[in-house]
Amino acid sequence: MKRFQVLKALAIAGVLAASVVVLSACGGDPNSGVAATVNGTEIPEKDVTQEVAHVRAQSGLSDNEQWGKYLVQNDMTAESVRETIIDNLVEDHLIVEAATELEIEVSDEEVDETINKFKENYSSDTSWQNALEQAGFTEDSYRESVKSSMVQKKVGEHFEGQVEPTDEDYVSSAKTYASYYNGAKRTSHVLVSVSNQNDTEEMATAKATADDIIVRLNNGSLSFEDAVSEYSGDEGSKENGGDVGWDKLNSFVTEYTDAIKDLHAGDITPEPALSQYGYHVIKVTEEFNAPEADQITSMDQIPEAFQENIKRMAVSVKANTLYTDWLDEVKESAEIEINPMPKGLPYDIDLKKYQEEKEAQDAASEADSADTTTDGADVPADTTSDGTDMPVDNAVADEYLGDAADNGAALDATTNPDGTTTIDATADVTAEGETAEPQSGAAQ
Repeated sequence: MKRFQVLKALAIAGVLAASVVVLSACGGDPNSGVAATVNGTEIPEKDVTQEVAHVRAQSGLSDNEQWGKYLVQNDMTAESVRETIIDNLVEDHLIVEAATELEIEVSDEEVDETINKFKENYSSDTSWQNALEQAGFTEDSYRESVKSSMVQKKVGEHFEGQVEPTDEDYVSSAKTYASYYNGAKRTSHVLVSVSNQNDTEEMATAKATADDIIVRLNNGSLSFEDAVSEYSGDEGSKENGGDVGWDKLNSFVTEYTDAIKDLHAGDITPEPALSQYGYHVIKVTEEFNAPEADQITSMDQIPEAFQENIKRMAVSVKANTLYTDWLDEVKESAEIEINPMPKGLPYDIDLKKYQEEKEAQDAASEADSADTTTDGADVPADTTSDGTDMPVDNAVADEYLGDAADNGAALDATTNPDGTTTIDATADVTAEGETAEPQSGAAQ
């Protein structure tokens, strides 16, 4: 599944702050033509332009100044952008079309159910409509996008179901992904809760209690399990002896993460860590130092908590091979005609100014790299001669507007080795469309 396709259909909540490029409605609109024809089905030019608008809106590139700089910095042009997006739209169409041959369908009821889950995150139909409009969708186009994503997800699951991984496949996957977990720490904690951090007396009492727990843990007069049972206010971890799992598989509050940064297995925080929940007394119960890839010969060398995700990646790799082979065959047998790019498209801006700026920046960077400061330190390469920051590449646009071949159909392009799905850094909605529930204690 292409990352952007999933992003576009499933992460609308994360892009609502972005403005959308307004399309021209005057006579002779360049968007009125046909961009491409796939097996007799036309892809309107306006659909390509709308896709560009989605990418720009979700990437914070709606302003032409930002857009121009982005294109030049990444050696792109309006033509190359159009070509990539047409390739992706063609591919989307072919996947949905060919899915019927695999007896894969998505019913209207399934689409309704998915969309209704998203709508539950909005207080009214008006706010939902505003969300669609700001993200560049109509009801119909959003519905079509969701259905396409659901079909593609089912296609991916179809090929995953055909994979029968071996132990050798799992070990190979571990060689690739074990390093992702290197340095992971499993911790338990005692949370001395504070209900009102503006109450100095309550804060002082809680701090004294946490300090006393640490002293007693260190002199052996109190076990960690007993400390959790007697003092911890985190009901979620209390039944498990205070265990909150591995940091690589969870998201902890910053104060918690900072407190364990320099600790190792068996260590207890020398001072209680204060977070929004209260004072944490933390013990590192396990630490994983990943073996070198060539030293991994068995999954037993990997903590059990990480094995499932590593095995999932092994399945994804093999399924992706089946998927891409199938898609290549579909493309080879398809009749595809791409029409020349019309003039006057809203994303086709004059890049001369930005090219000149880039040439000046490159020249300044070369001069800076050839020279050093008086203390011998290199001048940062991402800073212009006048000290201003260079534009930073945007992850969403990079993912979707890169080489069309790389935007193919990797089944798990959005799946990380820890099993999480990367959709959008600002989204408050999970991949399933449900609002992520806040957790108590150490977890955010």
